[in-house]
Amino acid sequence: MSTSEQQRSGEFTYSVGECPLQGQSLATHTWTPSTPAASWRGVVVIFHGYGAHGAYPTVKFGAELLASHGFVCMSVDFLGHGGSPGLPGYIAAAEDLTSCGTEFFEHAQATHPQMRCFLMGTSMGGAIALNVSLRVGIQCSGMVLLAPMCRIAPEAMPPAWQVPLLKAASYLCPRWAVIPSAAADDDAQYKDAERRTACSNCPGTYTGKMRLATGYALLQTTVVLQERLHEVNTPFFVLHGTADTIVAPDASGELHSRATTVDKAIKMYEGALHGLLCEELPLRATIEDDIVAWFTSRTGLDSDNTAPMTATVATARP
Repeated sequence: MSTSEQQRSGEFTYSVGECPLQGQSLATHTWTPSTPAASWRGVVVIFHGYGAHGAYPTVKFGAELLASHGFVCMSVDFLGHGGSPGLPGYIAAAEDLTSCGTEFFEHAQATHPQMRCFLMGTSMGGAIALNVSLRVGIQCSGMVLLAPMCRIAPEAMPPAWQVPLLKAASYLCPRWAVIPSAAADDDAQYKDAERRTACSNCPGTYTGKMRLATGYALLQTTVVLQERLHEVNTPFFVLHGTADTIVAPDASGELHSRATTVDKAIKMYEGALHGLLCEELPLRATIEDDIVAWFTSRTGLDSDNTAPMTATVATARP
């Protein structure tokens, strides 16, 4: 991976580069702890959501949090997103996301072969993480899933009779941007005003209507996941806000109940929206602490904190 830009803070170094994936050069982002390499806890590969990119605030906030606690964090801009090539907002097929995510995970492993490698993802990125985990198996030491797109919220789903039409249209006019997307409504996703502004003003974000092929690809991603939830055998911690109108919160409960792994945890945050790392304080601090605690407990470096978390509910500030 070639590095074209670096920024340094007191706790980590942020670098932008590129990596050959799926036969093309895709934009990548890395947050490296400033502490000696011998003290690093592991590598976390973070997948972004639809329309976002690998340095979008919801990715950046998580990466900076984990890098400040000793984790190397790596992300990639999927095709059609951020600084990677492709028509903005265009996803040709669900398999493209899984294949690219798997290649990038393997790249992260090869870059840091001595460390445990984890996955993390929000919304579409959570669905990609689940699909990648099904492909790489025990190579993944665990994953944190924030409002993963296991199933699209009923209010965001097209009527059943429209699904065959969507499939046909996605083949005939795949690049046509005509589908309204609830994901474009920042007020429905992010509570904290400052962080909501950061998301709204983030360059490289696709905010137009969803393209037909993209809509069908995302729908197929959820359909495939629904068929394979029982096969998930990678340890995971799933977090979801009960007021999420973008991705159905009960889908995370279904993931937790159907997954094969016994090392699984779920936490529902009462009143929280889709973008959990954009909640207001003090709830956001609780969410951040939960994420750090779960990852840290699986590094093998803190023997006093290795028990799986139990399912709990946190309350958002009114």
